[in-house]
Amino acid sequence: MSSTFVSLSSSSSGNCFLWRSGSICGLIDAGISAKRVEIAMDQFGLKPCDINLIMITHEHSDHIAGLKVLLKRCSPLVLVPESLTGFFASEYPDSSFHGLPAHEGFSFENLTITGFRNHHDAKACYGYRLDTPDFSLGHATDMGKPAVHTRHFLKGTDYLVVESNYDRKMLLTGSYPYYLKRRIASALGHLDNDLTLRLVEEIRHQGLKRVMLAHLSQENNDPKIVSGKFSSRFADLPFTIASRNEITVLF
Repeated sequence: MSSTFVSLSSSSSGNCFLWRSGSICGLIDAGISAKRVEIAMDQFGLKPCDINLIMITHEHSDHIAGLKVLLKRCSPLVLVPESLTGFFASEYPDSSFHGLPAHEGFSFENLTITGFRNHHDAKACYGYRLDTPDFSLGHATDMGKPAVHTRHFLKGTDYLVVESNYDRKMLLTGSYPYYLKRRIASALGHLDNDLTLRLVEEIRHQGLKRVMLAHLSQENNDPKIVSGKFSSRFADLPFTIASRNEITVLF
C-alpha cells in the first residue's frame, strides 16, 4: 500500500485519521468505535493489528472514545501530550503510553513526529507535524486561536489538516445555550471558518499540495458554506472537507 492519509470520521462527535507511510500504519486520535475503525481499514486491506502507532491529540471523548477497545486489538506505540501521561496511565492501566514533549522532534523508524501545543480547553492539546521520506503533513484541530508556534510547525508541509469548526453566524443564531456558544467561540474553543481561512493564508506556500478542512460542527456549520468560502479565497489550492460519516481521502 502506498503512502496515504484519510479521515475515517471528523466532527464534534468523533475524530479518527488513518495514515500509512512505508512500514508505519498510524492513527491520529481514536474517537470512533473500534468496530468502525476495523470496517474502514478493511477497505484499504488493513486490520487493526496492523496499527503500530497512535497519536492522541487530547483527552476529550470525541478523540479517544474507541481507544480502550482498539488497544485490545493492536499493540502500537501510543503517543500522548507529555502532561497527559499520568491521566492515560490511570484510565488505561493495561496499556502503556509515551509522553511526548512539546515542540521536540521524536523519531520512530523513518518518521519524525513533532507535537505542538494548541489553545483548547483540555488538560493538554497537541497538533502534530509528520515528516516522512514520502510526505510532510501538519495536523491541527481543536484550537480557539492559532498560536505562533502552531503557524511555525504547520509551515512548509506538503499537506495540511486544519479544523473549520463553525460558522460564526450559525453559532450565534443557533439553539446552543449561551455558555456553550461562549465556550466554542473563546480563545480556548474552536476555529471558525474565517479564522481558518486566515490561518491557511498565513502559512500557505508554493509546495502546499492539498488541504483537508476537518472537525466541522454538524449543528453550527455547513459544508457548502465552508466550500464556498475556501474556493473563493483559494481558487487554485485543492482541498477536501472531512466527512462526519464517510471516509475522506486527502491523498
